[in-house]
Amino acid sequence: MTEATSTTTQQVVRIEAPAKINLGLELLGKRPDGYHEIRTVMAMIDLVDHLSIKRRANSGQDVSGVDLRGEQNLIAVARDAYSVASGVCRPVHIDVTKHIPIGAGLGGASTDAAATLMGLDALTPPDQRLSAEQFATAAASVGSDVPFFLGPPLALASGTGATIAPLPLMTVSWWVVLVSPPIELPRKTATLYGMIDAADFTDGTRTDELMADLTEQRCPAFGPELLANPFRQAWNRLGDPISPLEQSLIAAGATWTALSGAGPTVYTLVDDPERAGLIVERLRTRIPATVAINLVPLRSRSMRIEPPHATAP
Repeated sequence: MTEATSTTTQQVVRIEAPAKINLGLELLGKRPDGYHEIRTVMAMIDLVDHLSIKRRANSGQDVSGVDLRGEQNLIAVARDAYSVASGVCRPVHIDVTKHIPIGAGLGGASTDAAATLMGLDALTPPDQRLSAEQFATAAASVGSDVPFFLGPPLALASGTGATIAPLPLMTVSWWVVLVSPPIELPRKTATLYGMIDAADFTDGTRTDELMADLTEQRCPAFGPELLANPFRQAWNRLGDPISPLEQSLIAAGATWTALSGAGPTVYTLVDDPERAGLIVERLRTRIPATVAINLVPLRSRSMRIEPPHATAP
């Protein structure tokens, strides 16, 4: 790998990295490679992190604005994956402004990694950029959720989660009330998968039903059955710290709740923004201030990136 030649011109690119929710999730079983076969519809939401990636005049790479230790190191992993795939280690500074709760089941680490890949590619001269196949391979190597954030805002994720099939946007405008508790679970994803047993596996029928509604532009019958998630049972086996939040959401006016990804974020969808706002107002009087509450719409566009532009050194 070679070090890119520094220039007096510094370029910066800014990316808006959205969170996601899972509209239901099914585990079909365990694969021969040890991973689980999943089937889920993923939807981007307008809760976003902001990344700024700047070409440096001097050598070196660094990241600010986020703790890169442990499991939250996907920005550095994505940066290194792009360098390996391109064969060039370009000096950059990456700054992150976080708004997506960390480790919440909203894809915050994965969307930041996707934004990093997209930004680095935008800063690379056109004739030196990765091919579509190289880019897809690099994205999948960083994390199974990363490819989703590089595509359209609504899609089916299958296989290990890295196989993405776009879906048409819904005709109804939905607002998402999110409740994200600060539950720290070491090695969260691995721990929760370890709590899954064969009784939690399903055949994908629920996801197929949702996909049929979306494909035919019908309004899905959102609720606890259609949006069931086996990781909810996993949390039950860990003492069920999520139940009080679900009860608070219902008491605040939600008709149902669902778990996003591996959690612990729970959410509900509301088609009336005034009613959604009222639910949030009531929630703030019922749950501790340490619990993050967000009210955002489902997103109608993909990850947004500004064209690179010159900046002062």
